[in-house]
Amino acid sequence: MSSGDPYIHSLSVKCRWTLRMRGNRSGAAVALPADSPDVLVEQVCRDLGCGSVYRVEGTGSPPDARCFHDCSYRDGRLQNCSQRVGGNCTVFTEAICVAEVDRVLVRSGSGQQAARLAGGPDRCAGRVELWRDGRWGTVCDDRWDLRDAQVVCAQLGCGSALSATGQGGSFPPGRGPVHLDELNCTGTEENLWACPAARGEPDCGHKEDAGVVCSGNNVIIVEGTRTWRDE
Repeated sequence: MSSGDPYIHSLSVKCRWTLRMRGNRSGAAVALPADSPDVLVEQVCRDLGCGSVYRVEGTGSPPDARCFHDCSYRDGRLQNCSQRVGGNCTVFTEAICVAEVDRVLVRSGSGQQAARLAGGPDRCAGRVELWRDGRWGTVCDDRWDLRDAQVVCAQLGCGSALSATGQGGSFPPGRGPVHLDELNCTGTEENLWACPAARGEPDCGHKEDAGVVCSGNNVIIVEGTRTWRDE
């Protein structure tokens, strides 16, 4: 392995990581082109067995920073990078994969009202799943509409609901319990558990699992820190 290759460095747990340099440059910041982290991080998260990417964070790079362009990823490191000084680059500080978010929710107990979208291309589109009593379960598509879907998109920080899907939709069926049925949200609730619904023994199976496609988020700037989220 070349000492000039950035490698994947775990931040206390496997599914939360950053990029580091080897040897005497182990503390050196790794800068990437501002438009490149999304695809790279998605590839690394899946290679680690951590699902898709949840969040990527970075800060603006100094003018004399060496930036790694056109990298490929293999065996825990970047390869075949070209290096140039300057340009529109961002110092890569942290990536969090979806599996790490799930782990934190489960351990903290805050997952009792947690939601996620599974089986889709990114965290802002997929089958609706809710955490309850130690298990992820689904939502029935009976009466499922854009107002219900909007609650999920807002809770996940995924913008607005573009479509609400159900039986015959784009996402595969889930597993486990069907937590909610006959939802009737106004669209302003904090989570689906706050909406009127049938609970307990829904009369539908997983072929009727509800799904949603949200608009996603753009780059946001907070006190000089640049944060990417999935589109």
